[in-house]
Amino acid sequence: RPLGLSFILAVVHWAWRCHAGAPPIRSFDLSDVRLSPDTYQARAMASNTDYMMNLDPDRLLYVFRANAGLPTPGVPFHGTWEDPHCELRGHFVGHYLSALAYVALSTDDANATSRLNYLIDELFKVQQAIGQDGYLSAFPDEHFDRVEDLQGVWAPYYVIHKIMAGLLDAHILCGNKRALHMVEAMAQYHLRRVDAVVATHGQDHWQRVLDNEFGGMNDIMYRMYARTGNKEHLRLARAFDKNNWFEPLSAGKDVLGGRHANTHLAQVVGFAERAEATGDEVAATAVKLFFDMVAGSHAYATGGSNDKEFWFEPGVLGESVTNHEDAIETHETCTQFNILKIARSLFRWTGDIRLADFYERALLNGIMGVSRLTNDDVAAAGGQHMHAGHAHHVHHAQLRMQGGE
Repeated sequence: RPLGLSFILAVVHWAWRCHAGAPPIRSFDLSDVRLSPDTYQARAMASNTDYMMNLDPDRLLYVFRANAGLPTPGVPFHGTWEDPHCELRGHFVGHYLSALAYVALSTDDANATSRLNYLIDELFKVQQAIGQDGYLSAFPDEHFDRVEDLQGVWAPYYVIHKIMAGLLDAHILCGNKRALHMVEAMAQYHLRRVDAVVATHGQDHWQRVLDNEFGGMNDIMYRMYARTGNKEHLRLARAFDKNNWFEPLSAGKDVLGGRHANTHLAQVVGFAERAEATGDEVAATAVKLFFDMVAGSHAYATGGSNDKEFWFEPGVLGESVTNHEDAIETHETCTQFNILKIARSLFRWTGDIRLADFYERALLNGIMGVSRLTNDDVAAAGGQHMHAGHAHHVHHAQLRMQGGE
């Protein structure tokens, strides 16, 4: 629906207040907001919730229970991220916990709350059965032995971040106390590991360990510190601030070319949380300068910023649009999700409405535009999932026909 004049004036007033030194903008609590049922967004949310509730929780728990030596009812999800042979197994479940928490808060869906509590109770049994003072994962801890020895392994801390985030979201959004105890135990376990690596091999070695993708471990630990005030949580958060990324960004140096966007965007989300949790102005500056780099010299008009999850040198984007093979791989959703978090933080800090405009473009093109059509829209199309209904496919086709202009 069109924005009313009062809303626009309110946004302008917020911007003036922030530039005048007023406190940052506060977001509404999701429990205070409901989507109008006649909107596409509401239909999309309903379809997503249907999908989530159709997943068998025991199948999702299979790899966790197997890792702990517990009975494994059901069958695993072969050929997916949760395949028993996939080294990233377990991370989808972390996302799933977060999603259930958001659905429960946004809709008062008792089934989502019940499913969330069941998964947390069962994961607690896994954590207890593993018996390693807080370790919780769907793979054995030797994955961490490998990453600490700079040996080949996919991305174990990437997975742990997702599980920890899911547990913390369950606590913050839904008040699940057990989830907080579990994620605190995980933090203690991994802090002991980090301390042991640094004591044995030194800080330079640990910084090399951080070249392996670790998701938003700094993000989750700064969030935990903000919640608990536990200095050990702050210490673990700082351990995951990668020097060869944070230092050039805080100095305004564009070092994006050749870097994996999905790896590094999540870390910038962590820098934003560092600024919020500690008042660190250098971290806030790094976030602002990074966003200016991305939006100014590495982004498409639609809000995306990479090709096959990688950044190129500033201003080099043409082939990513004109080349058919590249043009359909420029809006990888993990990178969009993280750039949205960064834009949201900056908007809250500054009130700059250009950031809200960017957020809208990135959301519509990089999230809504690439998602599956809603159940209602599929039904309206005669039961067929039509790719022409994806805004992003149509958009890139138009850009190619116009010669990339």
